[in-house]
Amino acid sequence: MLNGPAARLDSPLLSLGVPTTAVSEPMRASFGTLSPTFQPKDLSTGRLQAILDSLEDAVLLVDALEQPLYVNEAVFELLGLNPACETLEVWAAAVGAEAASGLGAEAVHNRSSYQPYPWQDFPLSRVLRGDAGDAIELHLRHPRIASVNWLRVRATPLKSSDQHIAGAVVVLRDITARKRYEADLQNSRNCFKEQADQLTTALADLQSAQSRLVQSEKMSSLGQLVAGVAHEINNPVNFIHGNLVHVDAYVQDLLGLMDAYQQHLAQTPPALEAYLDAVDLPFMREDLPKLVASMRIGTERIREIVVSLRNFSRLDEAAMKTVDLHEGLDSTLTILGRRLRGGDREAAVQVVKDYGSLPSIECCPGQLNQVFMNLFNNALDALGEQRRSSIRQPAAADFIASPCLTIRTELTCQDWVRIEITNNGPAIPETVQRRIFDPFFTTKPVGQGKGMGLAISYQTVVEQHGGSLKCISHPNEGVTFRIDVPVKQIACPPVAA
Repeated sequence: MLNGPAARLDSPLLSLGVPTTAVSEPMRASFGTLSPTFQPKDLSTGRLQAILDSLEDAVLLVDALEQPLYVNEAVFELLGLNPACETLEVWAAAVGAEAASGLGAEAVHNRSSYQPYPWQDFPLSRVLRGDAGDAIELHLRHPRIASVNWLRVRATPLKSSDQHIAGAVVVLRDITARKRYEADLQNSRNCFKEQADQLTTALADLQSAQSRLVQSEKMSSLGQLVAGVAHEINNPVNFIHGNLVHVDAYVQDLLGLMDAYQQHLAQTPPALEAYLDAVDLPFMREDLPKLVASMRIGTERIREIVVSLRNFSRLDEAAMKTVDLHEGLDSTLTILGRRLRGGDREAAVQVVKDYGSLPSIECCPGQLNQVFMNLFNNALDALGEQRRSSIRQPAAADFIASPCLTIRTELTCQDWVRIEITNNGPAIPETVQRRIFDPFFTTKPVGQGKGMGLAISYQTVVEQHGGSLKCISHPNEGVTFRIDVPVKQIACPPVAA
């Protein structure tokens, strides 16, 4: 008959009359060598039963046919298993035992994801086949004891005197509390990681905001300085430029007067003849008008630069205004004239303007001028090596593409304007393109770039003007920065490329 608590159950299994030796002999074979003082006769007493019943783990002793021969009290308390009516296999199927590995919180509660643990891989089944009964962890989808959801199961074979497997001891341990602690620990780790990520992001945003504030303050101060200098230059230049008109008229009158004297004086006095030879009157008559004309051209050029400086000095203007984008582009190019012209070490950059017919747009002109300045400087930096190679290797100039900067504008639809700034320098790798607008990202050597120019440009176009700024680059096709901005500052998506 069944030993242990199962003996108190009314069940057909009790009528099988299982002899006590069916339990004691395998037990003696397995435990008889533990200690010389632990005699086999002691195993048939209630002492072993008391020991097993005191364990918190559920212990089952089964025969080679997986029929339960002995169970301790914990089998009822942890598993709710009735060994008189069901085997361990039947119980495992009833409670929905499934492998613990790979189970998340959603999978545990999602009935459609249930995959029962294969019985052939169960430790009891393995040891009865002669394999190792390594411990496994099971999740119970339908536990009979509500507080027991997770079990650790292992099995040990019991061999007879002729070394045949006569049965097995199965031990099931409740690990629900441990699993709960592990889940709480994982949740805490995830929470801490999320907080750390948030702090990292906040720190990066703070650093970016700080750099933008510093940059904005610098640009504001620069704008005020440039506006002041432009104003101070503008007054005397206008004075000179305005007087050149009168100077030109006076010169023409004096030359006409000289012509009249020469016509009415048949003979030039010898003293005056020597003086006329000394001053080279014919050359003076030819060069003086040219000199006045060149002065007029020079003052006009200074006035253009002053106008460009005044337009670009809108850096401290935050209010939206309706402006001509071409005026901002031309002003920025004028300021960059020295870099575009090159010199002894760098070839000049050819500027191609392909301007379309654009309406005046609503924007912060100073901020967009700064965006143009950043993109132009970035293009000139990219063309640097190409420009230097043209100077260092004049013989190879025919094989080196001439440095070129192309500015193209167009009205993509009724409400959107596109500006493309293209240079024919080396392409930008895709890995760099993905990060090119990230704050503090730069490919320049330490000390030559802070990685904020393009980041600020992106924020200005996207966040402050509701537009888009993209970098387009393919091998042997140069680099294009494409700006799309709305004509009016309204909430509408940019035009697709």
